[in-house]
Amino acid sequence: MCFCRIRQDVFISKYSNIIDHDVTKFKYKYDLNENINFEALKATNNRIKNKDFPDNWLMKLKELMNTGNIILVPADLEIRNILVKSKIDFIFIIPDLNSEKILIERYKKRGNNKKFIERAINQLQKWHKEIPYFEYKTIILSKTFILENWLIKQKLL
Repeated sequence: MCFCRIRQDVFISKYSNIIDHDVTKFKYKYDLNENINFEALKATNNRIKNKDFPDNWLMKLKELMNTGNIILVPADLEIRNILVKSKIDFIFIIPDLNSEKILIERYKKRGNNKKFIERAINQLQKWHKEIPYFEYKTIILSKTFILENWLIKQKLL
């Protein structure tokens, strides 16, 4: 399941059957022995790409898929293309466009930089225009309806 900044960080620790399979630790090289604020590093230019990406990320995803858990992955087009190419079913879940102000505040609170915030909002606007062309199921959540609520409504939590 792909998501786009819809409050998974707030509820994910409450449930043992949800895994947040982020890309950052797989796509770039880091000294994982250090205490790193990955949110602050997003959209920075000084990261070194990991030559093993996306194979390393995809291998871990396939391993996680065998656990029977709900797996959340980033909504980036690159990730969605990897999923499609790998024939992995997913649901693309994004907030509606009325959520922009709320999203900007969330990004600021979690330490994302201005470049990341601008990119995220631009992506959201672009994705909404592209929805009719997506080859996969897409869910748009209203600004008052968070991912946790949707998962509960689907009887997944």
